[in-house]
Amino acid sequence: MINTEIYGNEKLLQGERVIGQVRYHRACLIRPAFFSFTLFLVPLFWYWLASSILHLNTHHLLLWIILLVTLIIPIIVFLKDYIQYRFNGLLITNRRIFMYDFHLFFYSGSDVIPISYVHEFSFVQNGIFATLFNYGKLKVITSFHKER
Repeated sequence: MINTEIYGNEKLLQGERVIGQVRYHRACLIRPAFFSFTLFLVPLFWYWLASSILHLNTHHLLLWIILLVTLIIPIIVFLKDYIQYRFNGLLITNRRIFMYDFHLFFYSGSDVIPISYVHEFSFVQNGIFATLFNYGKLKVITSFHKER
């Protein structure tokens, strides 16, 4: 089932039908999840080190504030990548291509390209995970030489 709700207020023209949808692959979340999990473990390690080995007072308010702030950072990093996975994509119709970009709170935009402007598509797979899970980068090259 193709979800056309995420592509803003763009309405399909009369006689226009949806051909396909291109989205981020779930495997794109493996690297950010690993990075966020690693960042999440670092403050816990330092807390364990301070309390067990260095015998510092772990009831100190400043230590708890630092711990909580450093635990929030990996959550924000993963949330940013999850939002990009969930909301970015292409909607391809028989007349146009809708491209939607959403980057947390900093940028949100959409482009509409008529099919007659599309010069070529190219697809590149880099790395072991991309080959195993069959995902990669799709480039849409228009007659205006704008790559997306």
